[in-house]
Amino acid sequence: MFASMNFQKLASFMLCWVVLFACTSPQKEETVEERITRLEAEYKELSGAKGTDLEIEKIQGVMGGLVTAYLEFVDASPNAAEASERLFKAGELYYANLQEPQKGIELFDRLLVNYPKSDRAPDALFQQAYIYHNHLKDNEQAEAQYRKFLELYPDHDLAPYAQFEIDNLGVPPNELLKKIQQQDSLRKATDS
Repeated sequence: MFASMNFQKLASFMLCWVVLFACTSPQKEETVEERITRLEAEYKELSGAKGTDLEIEKIQGVMGGLVTAYLEFVDASPNAAEASERLFKAGELYYANLQEPQKGIELFDRLLVNYPKSDRAPDALFQQAYIYHNHLKDNEQAEAQYRKFLELYPDHDLAPYAQFEIDNLGVPPNELLKKIQQQDSLRKATDS
C-alpha cells in the first residue's frame, strides 16, 4: 500500500511537471504571412455577421490587425510580388472600413511612389480622387486626381467613370440622379 501511494504521488508530480513544461515551452511565433491568412479568414467570416456592438468592435480589431500585418509585410518584403496589392488593401481598409480617409490617401500615395508600374497603381490613383470627392469633400483635389488619372490611364476601364466624376463634381446627389434618369430616358427613346 505504501508503494502504491508513492507511485500515485510520483505520477501526480510527473503529470504536473509535463503540464507545466508544456505550458511554458516556447511557442512557434506566427509569421506575417500566417497572420495575414488567419486575419483575412476571420475578416471574411465576420463580414457576414449581424452588427452587434461586440461584433463591430471585433471586426474593427481584425481590420486594424490586417492593416498592421499588410504594412509589416510591405516593409519586410518591399520587392515581393504581393507588396503593392497588400499596400492597396491596407489603403482600402483605412478609408472604407476604419473611416480614416487621410491614411488611405497616404497609403495609396505610397503605392504610387513605390510601385508606379504595378497593376494597382491606376486603382490607387482613382481611389485617391474618390476619397477627396466623397469622403473629404475636396472637389479641387478630387478633380486634379481624376484629371491625372485620365492623363496617365486614358484607356483604363475606370476612365469613363473618372470623366463622369469630373463632369459632375459639385452637383448635388438629387440633381445628379435626375440627370442620370433623363439620360437613361433619352437613351431608351433613341433605342426604340
